[in-house]
Amino acid sequence: MSRKSVAFLRRAYVTTALGLLGVMPGFAADTDPVKGGILTIGQDSLQPNLEPHPPTITYPQRVSFDLFYEGLLRFDVERNLQPSLAVSWEQESDTRYRFKLREGVTFHNGNPFTAADVVYTMEKILDPARPSDAGTKMRLVDKVTAEDDHTVVFDLKQPFVPFLAYLASPEVLPILDAESADSVNLATEVNGTGPFAVAEFTAGDVMRLRRFDGYWVSDAPHLDGIDIRAIPDDSTLIAAMRTNEVQMAIFRPDFVRQLQTLQDVNITHGDFTSGIEILLNCTVKGLDDVRVRRALSLAIDFDALRKIVIPGGYAGPSWHAPSGDKVFGYQGDGSDIPYQQRDVARAKELLAEAGYPDGIELEIAFVNVASLASYARASEVVIQHAAEAGIRIKAVPVDYAAATALQTQGSYVMYTGTGTMIVDVDPDSYYVASHSSSARSTCKDPELDSLIEAQRVESDVEKRKAIVNELNHRIADQVYAITLMAMQNRFEVWSSDVKGYEPRPIVRRYSLQDAWLVQP
Repeated sequence: MSRKSVAFLRRAYVTTALGLLGVMPGFAADTDPVKGGILTIGQDSLQPNLEPHPPTITYPQRVSFDLFYEGLLRFDVERNLQPSLAVSWEQESDTRYRFKLREGVTFHNGNPFTAADVVYTMEKILDPARPSDAGTKMRLVDKVTAEDDHTVVFDLKQPFVPFLAYLASPEVLPILDAESADSVNLATEVNGTGPFAVAEFTAGDVMRLRRFDGYWVSDAPHLDGIDIRAIPDDSTLIAAMRTNEVQMAIFRPDFVRQLQTLQDVNITHGDFTSGIEILLNCTVKGLDDVRVRRALSLAIDFDALRKIVIPGGYAGPSWHAPSGDKVFGYQGDGSDIPYQQRDVARAKELLAEAGYPDGIELEIAFVNVASLASYARASEVVIQHAAEAGIRIKAVPVDYAAATALQTQGSYVMYTGTGTMIVDVDPDSYYVASHSSSARSTCKDPELDSLIEAQRVESDVEKRKAIVNELNHRIADQVYAITLMAMQNRFEVWSSDVKGYEPRPIVRRYSLQDAWLVQP
């Protein structure tokens, strides 16, 4: 990857909104680390299981994998790549990378970490019989070879600019123990190399993590453990933060005003790193016609929708690449995004041209949990606006598990959920799910595939921006997905009793290995 192509990685992302939220920053520790204590984290939900490299990764998995699994690389707070299970790496050619692995690392069961574990993990990820987000990201890996116990070589099918960034992504990072992985149920058991081991997991209720005393980082972690509790109701979660029953939580941007009532907490505020998006199934009758998809987009009043769903100026216009990415993301006012200027009359004309002069009936699914109420509100607004053009949409609320199945199987008609998110620091991550090879993709488009593949090998930033711009216009013009808005994906909140915690811009919590609790 060229210096230019990674220049944007060095842009600091996380800031504390002092004037906006009236809280004091707590990123720097003001006391010496102490051992002990259980940190309690509240979340709207837990993942349905513990499966590494799942077909479709969920948000709860993104923010927990780092605590018990590790990858070859990781990002620092400024999004620079740093060593993790690999201590160094070298790009020997456009398609070959050599990694020296960390010695003295053990899995939670005591087995030593070696190159064989990396080879096993990558072969599992690349197995075509097990489609996954990790497999989509690693699809250009040709083979992985262990030269000795602590040297591994990756050979790629072609140059692939995002490769190193993807090795640090939550989808790819869980390195598994080759010796034991085939003999255990990975959906219920975890054997990683991370700072905490899973002591208990009850789906939908609680995950209890306890310090791994054999962790390779000296004198870490400081905490005895972490309890992650499912608290679906945001009012209950805010109350738990207020009483210190919970010391850390994440909230959607529509709860900022309530968060201002909390005392002695730290709150992160940053760029619009994600958004709300509607996926359209191009194999469904009606939506298989681009005229119907364009009619739906023209029926929506995007400005009104954003003000209703996320009031207070916490949402803005966007395309597939969120505006939080200042290099590749959308920076305009929405006027140049195809089919996002409301025109109900034209929408009706397009429906008639497509053979639906009396309108059409569709349905839209969305996750129905309190903390994602914005998804439900967005869906309701879309339903109201679309009705004016004769598009009658049935609301289909689903839980997290059903939503994951809908996306993985492509069994939705339309689905409202998290749009592209700045999870990795490479723009390719915005488009992996749009490629025909992705388990999530229902809109197969060779031209779109060609654009996605072209930007993957282009290391010149300006040339890559031009390809990405064409990509974004293609998705919006063909209405494979409707990006309703960009917003900050989550506001992370933690008690001032939590010291040494350094939030990451992509809500990765591996710095909890360095955190500690002020003892009473």
